Amino acid sequence: MKTFLLILSGQKHFLSGTEQLKAIESLAMSTRAEEGFVFLDREIRDVEDPFFVNFTDMPLVVGKSGVDFCPSLIPYANASCTSSMWDRTRLGRVLSEIRKFNPSRVVVVGAETQGAILLTAYGLKVMGVDPIVLEPMCFSTDEYLHAAAISIMADSYRIRVETEL
Repeated sequence: MKTFLLILSGQKHFLSGTEQLKAIESLAMSTRAEEGFVFLDREIRDVEDPFFVNFTDMPLVVGKSGVDFCPSLIPYANASCTSSMWDRTRLGRVLSEIRKFNPSRVVVVGAETQGAILLTAYGLKVMGVDPIVLEPMCFSTDEYLHAAAISIMADSYRIRVETEL
């Protein structure tokens, strides 16, 4: 099966030290071994971003080491994207790569289920792609928000949420 793996928020700040990282690494390795496509994404904010005006030690700001891609994922990436926030430009880049690769399935994993995962999966669905959100490899800093986002995707948006492939 031709798989397009989309790893969202793939920077060290989110993934380092998590139980999900090993599973995501394993999935990325098997995806590439099966000649699939791995797309690695990250979000970096500018120091002038009004969202972070009151944060003096925000690890997602330009120049902080937390914004670097997780080193263990870099060897598997066919392509990557850096953006300042979730937007149509990012979604357009992902869609372009999906259409070029023409996969039989698109799998979404990564950090901040209630943010990047939810918005991207929904955006893909609206654009005619039927993504699979692999729930055990998605996480949030808040378990309640993670559960709520999973529920919204599965129940309201009718996005496939699976526990395994």
